[in-house]
Amino acid sequence: MKHSHAANAAIVLVIIGWFSYAYGVFSQMGDPVPWVTKAELEAHRLVAVTFMLLGVLLVLSSLWLSGYAFSSARWRSAFTTLCAVVPVVVLFFFAFVSK
Repeated sequence: MKHSHAANAAIVLVIIGWFSYAYGVFSQMGDPVPWVTKAELEAHRLVAVTFMLLGVLLVLSSLWLSGYAFSSARWRSAFTTLCAVVPVVVLFFFAFVSK
């Protein structure tokens, strides 16, 4: 794979990865209605966890691709790394540091 194609793929993967992760997290928010069965809740939870894990894998693979393409596509690789790391830092800040 060419380094420029890897850098472009890394940008696409980081964006899709964060959307997939966000869908998995947000689909778990809220209380279920009382008439939903436990089997249906468990199936919904498994789908959400699958989307979250897929998102994490996509973000990690985009970081790997950006590292692979860094020698020839530095700006795109740096942009991909920022798109992967900045949301984690912001979430960490709001979860543990701010009051």
